[in-house]
Parts: sequence; structure tokens; C-alpha cells
Amino acid sequence: MTGGLFGAANKPTTLMQIFISHSSLDSQIKSIVLPTLLPIGIYPYFAEDQPAEPNPLHEKLINAISKSKCAFVFITKNVIENKDTRDIILWELGVIHSYNIPVYVFTEDGVEVPKPAWFKSVSYSFKPSDVPSLINVSNQLKNIATKISAELKERETQERNERLAWIIAGIFIVGLGAYIIKNGK
Repeated sequence: MTGGLFGAANKPTTLMQIFISHSSLDSQIKSIVLPTLLPIGIYPYFAEDQPAEPNPLHEKLINAISKSKCAFVFITKNVIENKDTRDIILWELGVIHSYNIPVYVFTEDGVEVPKPAWFKSVSYSFKPSDVPSLINVSNQLKNIATKISAELKERETQERNERLAWIIAGIFIVGLGAYIIKNGK
């Protein structure tokens, strides 16, 4: 698919990106995240949706994390019980930390999650098989994403206004300099 909302590689070109870290065995997470975030202009990055080539997985993950405005990490029994998945998510958390990206952790009820001392996050618990619990997760995702999006838009507006003020000041100074040169005053 080319053009439109999803550019050449099915990657949205205009949406804010949020990195999603989870076990691919937890399919219900994707079924909650996509219909919750896409309609509000948020692109949830799922590594398993990316083409296998040409870059190695760790490069794709670093690139995706660096472009994300926050990360949603889902810790379930599937994560804890699979050493490879657990190690990848721990590595992702380290990369996320290195980019100083806010992390929101959603933990399956009954799952203990050891957290490094530097790890600061907002945590929510849920039951993967409980529909009301999943609806609550969906609402939390939407609230967090909406808040982050609004904060980013506010920051962008403020930065744009500051740039405009500098441009106006520069124009004024150039005009004043030209006036002084012309009039010798």
C-alpha cells in the first residue's frame, strides 16, 4: 500500500507513535490497543507487524523506541514464563529508559514484576480473560494517550510561537538597522 494515511510500508505518516511491549502470545492486547489508539490518532508500534528484513530486530526496536512518545508495557504470565520474551522486554525497558520515554506498565493480576531502582512508571493491573478488566485497560490507554498527545501539541504550539517571536524580533532589528543606516541616526 502506498500513500494515504499509511505510507509505503504500512507505517502511518502523521500519527503520534507509542511503543507497545508485550508477549506475542497475548493476542488480546493487540485487539484492545489497535481499536483504542488508532481512532484517536495514535500509532501503536508492534514489532511483530514489521517486516523481517532488512534490519535486525534490535535496530528496529531502537529506532521505534526513539520515535515513540511513550511506551505501554504489558507484563503477563506469558512474559514471565518465557525467558526469551522476558529478556527482550527487559532490554526494551533499558532502551526506553535511555531515551527518557515515559513508561506505563500494565501487569496481569497475580504477576510479580521486579523493577530496577531507576525504573519509574505508572502501573495498572488487569485480568487478561476478564472483559470489564480489558475495557478498563482500553479506557486507561485512551486517557494516557490523549493526555500525552495534548501535552505534545501544547509543547509544539509553544515552540512554534517562540520561533515566530524570534523571527519577528529579527525582522524588527534588521528594519531598525536599515533605518539607522539610511537616516544616519
